[in-house]
Amino acid sequence: MSRGTGKIACALFVLTLAWSSWDPAIAIGDPAGVTYTPKRRTTWAQRSPAPMPVDSLRGPATAFEFPLPSPLAPVPIPGSSFPGLSDDLRVIPPDTMGAAGPAHLVSFLNSDVGFFDKSGKLLNPGTTLRDFWLPLINSNNLPDDPQNPKLFDPKVLYDQHDNCFVAMTLIGRPPEKSWVLLARSDTSDPTGGWRRWALAASNDDTLWADYPGLGVDAGNIYMTTNLFDNAVDNFPVPNTPSPNFHYITVWVVPKATLPPSGQDVANATEFSNPFIFTGPLNGGPFSFQPAHVFGTPGVSYIVGENHVATTGSALRIAQVWPTFADLGTVPVTSYSPQALPRAPFLQIDTGDSRIQNVVSRNGRIFATHTVPHQGPAITTTAVRWYEINPATMTRLQEGTISDPNRSYYYPSLAVNSTGAIAIGFSGSSSNPPEYAGAYYTVGKRQPNQQNVFQPVTLLKSGQASYFKVFNGEDNRWGDFSATVVDPVDDTSFWTLQEIASTPVVTQAHGTVDSWATWWGSFGPPAIDPPTDLTVAQLSPTQFQLTWTNQVPGTDNIVVERRTAPAGDFAATGTLPATATTYTDTFAASSGTTYFYRVRVGVAAGSSYSNEAFATQTGPAPPPPAPSGGGGGGGCLTISRSGGEPPFTASLVSIGILLLPAAALGLRRFSRRFARKHAFRHPAC
Repeated sequence: MSRGTGKIACALFVLTLAWSSWDPAIAIGDPAGVTYTPKRRTTWAQRSPAPMPVDSLRGPATAFEFPLPSPLAPVPIPGSSFPGLSDDLRVIPPDTMGAAGPAHLVSFLNSDVGFFDKSGKLLNPGTTLRDFWLPLINSNNLPDDPQNPKLFDPKVLYDQHDNCFVAMTLIGRPPEKSWVLLARSDTSDPTGGWRRWALAASNDDTLWADYPGLGVDAGNIYMTTNLFDNAVDNFPVPNTPSPNFHYITVWVVPKATLPPSGQDVANATEFSNPFIFTGPLNGGPFSFQPAHVFGTPGVSYIVGENHVATTGSALRIAQVWPTFADLGTVPVTSYSPQALPRAPFLQIDTGDSRIQNVVSRNGRIFATHTVPHQGPAITTTAVRWYEINPATMTRLQEGTISDPNRSYYYPSLAVNSTGAIAIGFSGSSSNPPEYAGAYYTVGKRQPNQQNVFQPVTLLKSGQASYFKVFNGEDNRWGDFSATVVDPVDDTSFWTLQEIASTPVVTQAHGTVDSWATWWGSFGPPAIDPPTDLTVAQLSPTQFQLTWTNQVPGTDNIVVERRTAPAGDFAATGTLPATATTYTDTFAASSGTTYFYRVRVGVAAGSSYSNEAFATQTGPAPPPPAPSGGGGGGGCLTISRSGGEPPFTASLVSIGILLLPAAALGLRRFSRRFARKHAFRHPAC
């Protein structure tokens, strides 16, 4: 009977494991072949980016209940790469935002504020967003609750004109009075002093501010917000009314006459409803971003979307200094104004197509946002960027960064002194499976004043699938990211992006998915990258790579490989600078997807080819010979002592054999349950 039940155990193990993993996408939590139904474009109020704390679900007196995720290891990229602030498991989304100074990096999130040196050392551990603003909250009697902070939507940038950091955050939830908070560091060292001020979001307290924008030029700080009914905040409770959107407001704050910290900013100019929108509600100019201005052009702008059924897609541009003037619209390639399709692992909310950030440099305006993109089989999201001449209101350049399978979302853009454009963003895919990670690309300025972009480069891979919702249905991500030029050389770039991090096991709420942020620096490519990289499987243990070198490098060519869905690239081969082919031989796992890229370099730097991938389709390599005991054939044999009942031992064998399959099956079921019920973790 023992021998018979052992055979049954083996059969059950194989069948159950096959059932759990027949589709690798399902096995790791996202259904392959499913086209997510795009959400309707949410009304402005329903798209409220205000983070929803999960503090109320912590349980009584459990301030230290949640362990933080384990630190993530740096990965090699051009320049530097290291972890930023990570999920405290209390607030989502993080609203990832950062800036680079001469010697420091600054990160403002919905949860925390971080000051880093450029090697990645956190200089102010444990500083929450509330901690940063608490002196102003106390001095000005602003809305506050230590267990449920009222702060959200932080923004930060480095003011290269005055060598200091500038930050803003919104505070107050409907129906509380809404405030716009502004801060400025005394020097380029963020660990020193800051001055802080509060501006009322509306004069009569009937409106509530959301989704801000922050810009700066040589003389002023510029801030924008969307204003809604200051009614009861039902977001994101399904089937409940949302407050109506009214109009935008723009503040122009002269830097030279800023008062001492905490005092009224009496010299600020406020443009409420500057486009003179008269209705209907929820339909006017929305979510305009002010420009980060380089140089001294003497003029500054705000940029937003403009959708008119008869004329198609366009950008709407207004001058905000020295006087306000609606300059009109600039047509762009048409895209659907509907809400964007969700991204994989798991149904990540990619937001909508509002403008994310704006840079003004050399008499040009640069802007970026996310748009829908129709791939060969599914609709994904892509990153769109523009270069506009505001003097003539003409579009000089436009580009879309897309992939047939991978979704890109929440981009940010920077422009350096040579005219190179850097864009950082999130990305994920279901086929092949890739967890939500951080990516970037650089467009090098050509003599004809056009920018030629390099292949998209992985900065940091996502570490796990990600699913976190409030009491609604959206698996929130973003809502921002940051890509900035380094003021030291005005040439290299930094980007700060959100990634899906390793789940955290909590005592009260079990396994909780978590996010993290990731810093990376890079520059315009010093050499044109290899092109046309392809990979083909020669055998279960061999993959053949071929590519073309546009320009011969002086350094050895390095071939890098990573394992989907969570691996980072690592060198697998070093070749002469003239090589154009490589055979990778290793113990590949059956059904596993492997990504490759090729790095070519010169003394001044390096660049990467496009990525190529292949899935091992043959049988797995044979396992190593057993060192003793146990039989082969893939079944586990457990030796018994002479006095143990045979049937009991067989039952133990069956239980042990089924544990891995049961775990996979339970994971699959929990993911399906999460999708059906629109929530996964009671803790978030």
